[in-house]
Amino acid sequence: MGFKRLAYPIKKSAKAYYTMLAIDSNYSAVKEMERKLSLSEDVLRYVTSRVEKISSTPSAPLLKGHSSHEETPSTAAVENEEN
Repeated sequence: MGFKRLAYPIKKSAKAYYTMLAIDSNYSAVKEMERKLSLSEDVLRYVTSRVEKISSTPSAPLLKGHSSHEETPSTAAVENEEN
């Protein structure tokens, strides 16, 4: 995660800040979060995935560049970074 170069420009942006959020919530709360993300001009794209069980260990992309699980940052939404 973090500030990365996009594979192709999105909304005239070549770089963006990638983040990930794992939540355990009800359907209406997720829909409201998606609605707010879609209205935000700072958010280029977002993806919502449903999983049956959330793993307590960080995934490989989160571990990349971190020496311990405690250093993994909590993140919220994919936000655009001004060029």
